[in-house]
Amino acid sequence: MALAERDNCKDFIGIYYCGDWKLMNHFQVETHDLHDLKWSNDDSAIICWDNPTECRLLVYSPTQGLIAKHEPYSAALGYRNANFSPNGSFLVAGACD
Repeated sequence: MALAERDNCKDFIGIYYCGDWKLMNHFQVETHDLHDLKWSNDDSAIICWDNPTECRLLVYSPTQGLIAKHEPYSAALGYRNANFSPNGSFLVAGACD
C-alpha cells in the first residue's frame, strides 16, 4: 500500500506491506501539496501529481526514488488525473487546460 503523508509542510509517501502493516519504505516527494497517487499495473512505479495549481507529475520507484518528472510549464493550472495504460507501457495525464 502507498500512503500519502504530510509532515512539517512536506509531502511523503509511505510504502507498507499489508500482511502485517510493516513500513517498507518512506520518502519525501517533490510536490508542494500532493494531490493524488496511483500504482502502476505491475507495482514497479507510483505516479503522483501536485495540487491543481501546480503543473507537476512525478514517477517514483517504490524502492529507488524518483524515476521521471514532467513539469511542462509553471504558473498554470495543473494535472487533474493520471493513469497507466492497461499494459503499463504508457502514462496518460489530464490537465486542467
